[in-house]
Amino acid sequence: MQQEDELRNSKPRDYLMAEVLPTMIPAINQMLRVAKDTERRKRFNPLDFLAEYLYRNNPRHSDRQSIKLQDIPFVIEEWKIKYYMLCNVNLVIAVLVLDVLYHY
Repeated sequence: MQQEDELRNSKPRDYLMAEVLPTMIPAINQMLRVAKDTERRKRFNPLDFLAEYLYRNNPRHSDRQSIKLQDIPFVIEEWKIKYYMLCNVNLVIAVLVLDVLYHY
């Protein structure tokens, strides 16, 4: 608790050095190694890689080592929203096409 209070009251640079960079630097290094792989380069998404890596390697949660991107709760929610929006867009397009076909 005292350590959390000290971090909360510390300078942004000190917080970054103590809490963010020890996890972020290895994540970026690993991302660059994977991105070099020519087989994966065509379909490689660095943001997806970092999201999964950081979620799995969060030092405060040691139980996430084997979780995949598609199983991360906030990713599931984001994909639901995108799928819902895509379905709505497709529905609107279908209605517009039917309307045009019906009237012409």
